[in-house]
Amino acid sequence: MDVKKFLKQNVQVQQKQIVAYAKEVQDKLDALKELQSKQEGSISTQRNLDTQLTENRLVREEFELLEDDAEVFKLVGPTLVKFDLADAKDNVEKRISFFDTKVQRTEADLKKYSANIAAYRKRINHIQAFFNELQVEQQRQVQQKQAQAAMKNQKRGNKKK
Repeated sequence: MDVKKFLKQNVQVQQKQIVAYAKEVQDKLDALKELQSKQEGSISTQRNLDTQLTENRLVREEFELLEDDAEVFKLVGPTLVKFDLADAKDNVEKRISFFDTKVQRTEADLKKYSANIAAYRKRINHIQAFFNELQVEQQRQVQQKQAQAAMKNQKRGNKKK
């Protein structure tokens, strides 16, 4: 809203709009904090997924070095259990595919959070700029009224002499 148009409205309308703007800023700040929290959670999730993806890729590389008749064992609890190499390779490929999909989803979430955060910040900055402009204009009007009052007083003083 234009500051000069705003100031031409009656005081009650101005107060209602100021309250509405203040509420909107608070709502946007609350939503911004929530989005930033979600973004931090997604960043943490992405780090974990990247670690698991790297580990599984390393396992795949190690499997590629094995002969087809090599024996593979998996630690299940305190026991080593023999696994078929083909099944083990298949499981690792499925995990890599799963983690790739989750990483892509997490990256999409991060982009969405970043865009929403930018939009909230832009709106908050817009409202804050409006209030700053409003404050400057109100100060200018007060100074103008004081100058007019001083001039009237000066004219009265000149008339009495």
